[in-house]
Amino acid sequence: MLIENPRFWRAGAISIVVVMTALLAMLTIDTLADINAGGAHVPVYTVINRNIAYRFDPGRGFDVPSIGEKDLLFGRDYTEQEATALIEKGKLVIQSRACIGKARPI
Repeated sequence: MLIENPRFWRAGAISIVVVMTALLAMLTIDTLADINAGGAHVPVYTVINRNIAYRFDPGRGFDVPSIGEKDLLFGRDYTEQEATALIEKGKLVIQSRACIGKARPI
């Protein structure tokens, strides 16, 4: 019987791995454009120069972020390069804080 043949199961496993790897690669490439700054889901970093608040969206049924008029961060208007550097530094601070509680005493 075909089902009892180990080659059948090996071919099935290999084909599933190949198809899922190709699907994962396609989804990753498709998502990268959306999750980078300036993509469909992430605004450019100069958004720190604007008022950001959450407002209720009755169509969706929950609060969504809304970008308002100019509201300077620390009273300063940041350029795109300065805003990117500030965000990168903020990411490093968050990562370093995540590591502080993980250290084991000697």
